[in-house]
Amino acid sequence: MTLRIFCLILLAVFLSIFLLADCHCRQSLLVTQLLIDRISGDNAFKLEREDVRQSCKTILSRQKIISAKWDGSKKGVLRVRFQFLPVKEGVGAGQLMVSLKYSEITSQGLEQYFGSASLAVANASEHRLIFERAFSQSLAELISSWQGEKQSTERLLEMINEDWAGEHVNESLLLQNIHLLGTKKEKKTVPLLVKILLGRNEKAALAALVALTNIADPDAVEGVTQYAERKNGDVRKQAIWAVRQMGGQKAAAWLFTLSTGHEDPEVRMAAGEALKHIEAELKNN
Repeated sequence: MTLRIFCLILLAVFLSIFLLADCHCRQSLLVTQLLIDRISGDNAFKLEREDVRQSCKTILSRQKIISAKWDGSKKGVLRVRFQFLPVKEGVGAGQLMVSLKYSEITSQGLEQYFGSASLAVANASEHRLIFERAFSQSLAELISSWQGEKQSTERLLEMINEDWAGEHVNESLLLQNIHLLGTKKEKKTVPLLVKILLGRNEKAALAALVALTNIADPDAVEGVTQYAERKNGDVRKQAIWAVRQMGGQKAAAWLFTLSTGHEDPEVRMAAGEALKHIEAELKNN
C-alpha cells in the first residue's frame, strides 16, 4: 500500500515537471522551419525567394517572443505565402499580399495560428521594404492570436460589442480584439464584423476588413462591396483582395464590373487578376 502511494506521488511529481516545462516553452513561439511559398503570377516582384527568407529570419531574430532553432524539425513550422498583383506593367507597382501560418506540436497536439497583411507598392525599389513591412504586420497579428488563444470567441464578441457601441471607445483594445476575432476564422463572427465595417469608425472598419479577409466567408461579399464604394484606390484594392479570398458568384460579378468599367486603371487591373482567380475556382468546383 505504501509503495503504491509512493509511486502515485512520484508519478504526480513527474507530471507536474512535464506540465511546468510545457508552460515554460509556451512563453515563446518556437520556430524550427521557415517555408516560403511564392504564388505563381507574381513575376513582376523583384525579390528572390532567398532574399525573402533572409528578410524573414532577420525580423524573427528581433522578436523576443520568438525562439528560433533552425533544426529542420516539425515542432514549429512557419509557412510564409506571398503574392504580388501588378497594377501597372513594367514599373513594379501593385498590391502585395503576405499570409503566415504557424503550426506547432505541443503536449496537447497540433496548434495553428495565422496572420496576414495586404499593402500597396508604388514601384520596384520598394519591394523589399514593403515585403518586410507586410511580414512584420502579419507576424504581429499571428503573435496576437497566439497570445489571445484562451480568449473565447463569445467573450471577444461581447467585449467588441461593449467597446464599439459605448460612448468612450478604447480604440487600441477594440482593434486588437477585432484582429483576434479574424484569426479565429469563425463564420458566426461575420455579421458583427460587417456591421463594424459599415460603421463610422474608419480604423475599426479597416481592421474588420482584414478580419473578414482572413475568415473568407462568401456571405461577407455584399458588405465588403458596399464598404468599398466611394473609397480611394488603395482601400478599393484591399477590398478586391478580400473579395478574391471569399470567392463566389457575387464576388465574380463585382470584380467583372470593376475590371471593365472603373476609371482607375490600377483598380481595373487588380480586379481583373482577382476575377481570373475566382473564375478558375468556380470552374474547378
